[in-house]
Amino acid sequence: MEKLNYRRQYKSDTWHWCKNCPDWPKEDYTIRHYRPTTGQLCEECRNLDEAGSCEK
Repeated sequence: MEKLNYRRQYKSDTWHWCKNCPDWPKEDYTIRHYRPTTGQLCEECRNLDEAGSCEK
C-alpha cells in the first residue's frame, strides 16, 4: 500500500492527498501519514486520483 500524506487546514474537516488539488493546504495545516479516520476526504482529490492525475 502506498504511503500518502494527508493534509487538513486547521479549523477544517476535509483531508487532501493530491498536491495538485486547488485546495491543497500550503500553510496552517496538520498532516497525517495514514488515512484519517475522522473528517471527510476531499472530493476534488478523489476525482484527480480516479482520473490518474493526482500528484502524490
